[in-house]
Amino acid sequence: MGKYDRFEKYSEMQQSANTQIHPIWRGIGCMMLILIPIVAFAAADTFFDNASDLSLFGSTVFPRTGIMYRVFYSVDIWGDTSLRFTLFHLVFTILFSVIGFMVFSFVYAIVYRVSGPPRYGPTDAPPPKRTKSRRR
Repeated sequence: MGKYDRFEKYSEMQQSANTQIHPIWRGIGCMMLILIPIVAFAAADTFFDNASDLSLFGSTVFPRTGIMYRVFYSVDIWGDTSLRFTLFHLVFTILFSVIGFMVFSFVYAIVYRVSGPPRYGPTDAPPPKRTKSRRR
């Protein structure tokens, strides 16, 4: 029996040619790229509306003055409703988008860890067994 005999049967096995990402995952990623910024803008707009109500130690945290709150662009939608774009909206939309993508990445990592493929394949060596040595 040669040194490398145990690996011959694995070299004869055909590797699967399917190394591409499954289309479902591409669809989910595309939907996340579209939906997360929209939800983040809605969260930033809600935060903008409620920011003046926040107070910390008796003073207003967001005083609604300065360049951060100047309306750069406004769109009228359905008559009296309008969307306003300020630097505040831009900054907090980016912040909420990053937080949203981090949450989805963390959830995906947990789901993949629980239901993903096994850590060790057929050609991997088993993990070393640690033995405790007695100290004197």
